[in-house]
Amino acid sequence: MIDDIISYLKENISNYRYDHIIKVKNMAIKLGLIYGLDLNKLEISALLHDSAKDMSKEELVRICRKNNLLNEDDYDYLCILHPAVGAFIAKSKFKIEDEDILNGILYHTTGRANMSLFEKVIFIADKVEEGRDFEGALELRSMAFKDLDETIISYFNMELIRLISKGRCIHPKSIECRNFYIISKAKKEDINE
Repeated sequence: MIDDIISYLKENISNYRYDHIIKVKNMAIKLGLIYGLDLNKLEISALLHDSAKDMSKEELVRICRKNNLLNEDDYDYLCILHPAVGAFIAKSKFKIEDEDILNGILYHTTGRANMSLFEKVIFIADKVEEGRDFEGALELRSMAFKDLDETIISYFNMELIRLISKGRCIHPKSIECRNFYIISKAKKEDINE
């Protein structure tokens, strides 16, 4: 299956995107080794996470509408279109039914409240792969090997400021995700006091 996925990617995405996907796969495997996850499943999810990223907005919307992939409110958020179509490609083209793999693809941009460990690894691997050089990337990359929840909080703290400064919309799942891990952290601290 991996060879088929790689062939598909090479035919359907840019070299730039392919390079990013390989870096995400490599980071997901490194994190998977630390957190004891199924490396084959991580590799598949990471390879397919941006499989639809180079499609036009019109094509993404067409596929989503035709296959009823999103709620009507989600069409206002460009960031949710390619993950929905990516998960659809995984199911329809590669016959993947594994919930971890599909959710890893589906939530890699927004995150969501109470993500599985697998979903967290794909989400974080996408944000901290070795090619990422935004301010704070190195710190997040290091943090990811110690505490995924703290990495998620720190990433969203930076990302939400960036989006707000650019006047961009923030998907509600991202806000729910950040809030979930902030509340979870506070509860853990209360227990430890």
